[in-house]
Amino acid sequence: MSLRRLRWLAIVSPVLFVLALDLVRHGPLAWLRDWPGLLATTALLAAGAAVFSQFVFTAVAQRERTILERNRELSVLNAANARLLAEMRRREREAQALATIGGEISARLDLDETLQSVVERARELLESDAAVLSLVDERTGELFVAAHTGLRTDQLAALRLERNVGLAGRVLASGQPVEIDDYVAGDLGAPQADAAARAEGLRAHLAVPLRAAGDVLGVLTVARRSVERFTERDVELLLRLANQAAIGIQNARLYAAVADRATALAAMIQEMHHRIKNNLQTVADLLSLEALEGGTLPAEGRLRESIARVKAIAAVHELLSADNVGETDLRRLAEAVLGGALRTMGAPTCSVEAAVHGPAIMVSSKQATALALVLNELINNALAHGFAARSAGALDVELAASDGTLEVRVADDGAGLPPGFDLATSAHLGLRIVGTLVSKDLGGGIELRSSAGCEAIVRFPRQ
Repeated sequence: MSLRRLRWLAIVSPVLFVLALDLVRHGPLAWLRDWPGLLATTALLAAGAAVFSQFVFTAVAQRERTILERNRELSVLNAANARLLAEMRRREREAQALATIGGEISARLDLDETLQSVVERARELLESDAAVLSLVDERTGELFVAAHTGLRTDQLAALRLERNVGLAGRVLASGQPVEIDDYVAGDLGAPQADAAARAEGLRAHLAVPLRAAGDVLGVLTVARRSVERFTERDVELLLRLANQAAIGIQNARLYAAVADRATALAAMIQEMHHRIKNNLQTVADLLSLEALEGGTLPAEGRLRESIARVKAIAAVHELLSADNVGETDLRRLAEAVLGGALRTMGAPTCSVEAAVHGPAIMVSSKQATALALVLNELINNALAHGFAARSAGALDVELAASDGTLEVRVADDGAGLPPGFDLATSAHLGLRIVGTLVSKDLGGGIELRSSAGCEAIVRFPRQ
C-alpha cells in the first residue's frame, strides 16, 4: 500500500467509527440500544478497530522495511561512491605527484642529485620508512647502493650484490618486481644483506627494476618496518616512478658524458694550439739551421730533407688522440714516419724491406714531436747513406719499454758508419739535430753501433 492510500485511510477511518457509534445509539434496531446489544456492538467495533489497526501497523511496518532497505542500499551505494571518489582523488594526487616528480627528475642534470631525489620521492609516495636505489657497476656487473634515505646504519649502504643474490639481485636477474611481506622471516641467500635488513628492522619490502631501452640500469627498493603487504597499486606506482627515474638517470649520464666531451674538446683545442705553435717554431729553427749550415748537398737535396722533417712533425698531428689529446701512439708514429721517408727519400734503384716492431706505446705530445724528428733523421740517414750502390736492403725500427724507460732502435744492413765516426764532432746537420733532441727534449742518450750495418739506439725516460 502506498503512503498516499494509507494517508486517506487514516483520515476516513475515524469518521466511519463515529458514524457507526451514532448508528448504534439512534438506529432503528431496538435491541442494539439495550446493554447486551450495546456491549456486543462495542465488542464488534473494538475487534474491527483492532483488525484495522493491525492492518495499518502491518502496512506501516512493511513500508518502513522498504524504506530501511532502500536506505541501506543508498548507504551501500554512497559508501561505494565515497570509496570511488576517494580512490579517484588518491589517483589524481598520485598522478600529480608523479608528474611533479618527473619534472623534478628531468630538470636535474647532476646524477647524484637525481638519484637522491628519486629515493626521497619513492619513500614519500609509497609511505615507506626507507628507500634504496642501487645501480649496476658496468665493470663488475654487481649492484652497489648509489642513493638511500631513511636508513639508520651504514650496513645496507655499503653492500655490493651479485646478480640473483639477495632481493635486489633477484630483481636484476629477472627484470621483474619482487614483493616480500616479512624480509626478516625469510632467507634470500645473502647473509650480509639479511643481517643489514634485520639491523635496520625493515620487514616489508618492494623492489622494482630501473629499466631503460631494454636494459636494467639498477633496482629501486622501498621498505617498511612493519609487516604490511604492498598492494598491486603500490607495485604499479613504484614501477611508474622507476621508469621516470631511469629516464632521469640516462639524461644525467648523457649530460655528464657531454660535459666530459666538451672539457676534452676544450683541452684538445688548447693542446693543438700549443702544439702547432711549438712545432711551427721547430720548423723555423730547422730551416734556419739548414740555411746557416749550408752543407755539401745541392739545394734540392737540402729541400727534400727539410720537407721530410716537416712531414715527420705533421705525422704527430695526424695521430692526435681524440680521447687523450696529450698522448700519441709511438708505434703508429714510427710507421707513419717510416712510410713517409720511404716515399720521399727512398732510392728508386734500391728495394728496401722496412718494418716496425714492438708494442703500442703511448708517449706525450712533446716527446712525440721530438721522436718524430729523431726517427726521420735516423731513417733518412740509413736510406741516403747505408744503401748507396745497393739493389736491396733491410731496415728495422724496434720499440721497447721497461721500468719507465723507453728504447727506440733503428738498424739497417747497409754500409755502416765510417771508421772513426764521432757523433759529437760530426759535420752532418741531421745527426747533430738528433743528438740535441735526444739530450735536450727527451732527456736521454743515443748510442751508435756499426757491425753488419748501422744501429742507432735511443733511450729516454717515459714522461
